[in-house]
Amino acid sequence: MATVDYLGFRLTVMSLLPIDHSTIVYGSDNAGRQMHLKDVAVAEHMKAIAERLNLKGHVCGTVPDTPHFELHGPTDIEVHHGRDGNLYALDLSRLFPPEKPDTKVQACYLYRLLRPELVLRNEVPLSSDAFSKFGCADREAHTSDEEVARATAFLLGKVIPEFAAYLDLDQCLFHTCHPTDKVSMSLAPKMHAAGINMRHLGRLWSCTNTQSVRDLLYNEMISRVIKNQLRRKLREQMIKEKRLTETPHRGVVISYLNLVLNRHMFSKAFDPSEEAHLQEERTLREWQQCIHPRLVSTFPGYNDPVNKSLQDVNLMGVYLRLKEMMGLELSKDCVRKCFRTQERRFYLYDQDLIQLPCKVTHMDLITVAEGHLMALSGESDSTSMATQFFQWSIDSFSRVIDTNPNSPAYLFHLAMAQYQLAVREADESEAMRLLDSAKSHFERSMKLANFKEKRTLLTLTAVEWAKRCARIRLVFTHRAGTTVKCCCWLPPIGPGGQHAVVGLAGKDGSFEEVVVQEKEKEKEKEKEKEEEKEEEEEKKKKKKKKKKKKKKK
Repeated sequence: MATVDYLGFRLTVMSLLPIDHSTIVYGSDNAGRQMHLKDVAVAEHMKAIAERLNLKGHVCGTVPDTPHFELHGPTDIEVHHGRDGNLYALDLSRLFPPEKPDTKVQACYLYRLLRPELVLRNEVPLSSDAFSKFGCADREAHTSDEEVARATAFLLGKVIPEFAAYLDLDQCLFHTCHPTDKVSMSLAPKMHAAGINMRHLGRLWSCTNTQSVRDLLYNEMISRVIKNQLRRKLREQMIKEKRLTETPHRGVVISYLNLVLNRHMFSKAFDPSEEAHLQEERTLREWQQCIHPRLVSTFPGYNDPVNKSLQDVNLMGVYLRLKEMMGLELSKDCVRKCFRTQERRFYLYDQDLIQLPCKVTHMDLITVAEGHLMALSGESDSTSMATQFFQWSIDSFSRVIDTNPNSPAYLFHLAMAQYQLAVREADESEAMRLLDSAKSHFERSMKLANFKEKRTLLTLTAVEWAKRCARIRLVFTHRAGTTVKCCCWLPPIGPGGQHAVVGLAGKDGSFEEVVVQEKEKEKEKEKEKEEEKEEEEEKKKKKKKKKKKKKKK
């Protein structure tokens, strides 16, 4: 399964499955009018999955005089026993519970859902059909609604303010960031890991007290509004043209970027020409009548006036986010002139737009497989291409973590790829940066993993020690019950080649390192050899004595 974004449209692509109306064994394929519970084993599997996701079982069905069953998940979920013998689960878009609905927004319980990270943190399991007509057959529907309402209040009243305080404490990160840094791009996975949806950026903005953090959040919000506006204009152009050709759509992109990212509006330079004056008027009108109202309506909590908002725009940051979200890419010369220089006159042309790509987003499974493939290719490659393979592996696992930031396995494999790249990195400062990042990802994976998962994950060692040298070789250890066994030994490296490292891990995922002097190890080996020689000599003496006794007899 994959999603394809092209010319403002989004398509969901999936393979044809060996199922039909007769193969359903769990859930409903007609919006709850007829419920199915034909396989007890499937019901047990769904119950186990729901317990792991902290979802509540509830009675499902929308027609009074038809059989109702207790299901774990939304009423309109479908589980089929395929003709090939496999089980297939469909219609999982409403798997997680909704937020308490906003009465001003129609049917928002269908798409404004709570993050899985927040659901896992909740004290009690939550119903997927809360605040919906699908749960009307459940006698505990009112209780389920109250539980979801409390979870929503917890999100708005505690989780978001605490995360805002965390960003304020980390404000040094934003004070020193350059517009080309990917700080804003790392904001989404951090918010998701805390259980906060991106639609709450406005509330998060209102809870922060640091201007640098507010600027970062504002840039993220404005980038998303411009992205949605640009996609809408691309769809309108497609409806107008009624043919698949990129040429007119390229013109739409260029003209809209010239309109909303007009350099004259965001610089102190003054251009007295009439053309520049008209362009400024069009840009100001677009921001006042379209962008700012959509910004306020899309992100409740944001309330800055439009004039102040215009001054806070980071053009380079907006471009980078559009590039990340839509795949738009301008030429390097265009980026340098438009965003990094103080030229008063600049205009985007068709040749400045390198590509208007078709962006394909796969399921995590595909991206994870790509990450593993690149890592294996890097390990088997002895040329300089190995570093490129590991960089591609890091990119793949980073994309997966953006969608699932609390996966111990994904965090662990990202740390592995970063370590492998650090081993081969010639620049010492870059190697140290990779090691620090790998250490944080590894520690996070160990904190999130349960004991069973820790038994299946390799425990990386020599982390702190590795910071003292630019190049290392990895030591792997694995957990067997409550003990840790060393799988391979770290060769002598570092100053004088005197150090070796052994890693020890505790049940809680913490680890420590033992640094052993190589000379001491050699002495121990020599002692062992001497003892073996002495034992052999004693055995020989005993044999000689026995032979002498036999001769005397």
